[in-house]
Amino acid sequence: FYDSWALFGYLALVAALLALSVIDLDHLLLPNRVIYPSAAIVVTLLTIASAVSGDWGALGRAGLGAAIDFGIFFAIWFVAPSAMGFGDVRLSALLGFALGWVSWPALWLGIFLPFLLGTIGGIALAAPVVLAPMVLGAVLGWFGGIGLVESITGAEPVDPSQTRALFAVAGAVFLGAAVYLTL
Repeated sequence: FYDSWALFGYLALVAALLALSVIDLDHLLLPNRVIYPSAAIVVTLLTIASAVSGDWGALGRAGLGAAIDFGIFFAIWFVAPSAMGFGDVRLSALLGFALGWVSWPALWLGIFLPFLLGTIGGIALAAPVVLAPMVLGAVLGWFGGIGLVESITGAEPVDPSQTRALFAVAGAVFLGAAVYLTL
């Protein structure tokens, strides 16, 4: 953003996110007193950036990004209110707006990357318990996959090594996921 008026909006966003991070770490709270003024400032500055650059498409994309991100987080909060506080839902609209202003790929990456990283972190924490069932599932899939295909189709698989690999991965994923979800 070195040559864009959007720089000011993103600097304001970084300052707000820094303050919100510190508050959230200390109090497990994202206060409206910070989110709402920050959103007003960022939206105003990015609207000015769109006006100066004549890029109204970025502003429209930002509005849609805010709505999409808010909708996704609201749905998660509605289904499982104990999973996160409503401050996270409010903040998601601001983040969706800022990421949407940049581009669609930035928005989608910003929405789904945290879920992916959280999943990887959760699996890493549960790894000692989940890895043994995954190995067992892989072994069962490797040795039982061909027999399963033969019993269902009545014929030997075209590529036995590919069938073994496919069933090994599927067995590991399904048995590991069953244990992980049970935990």
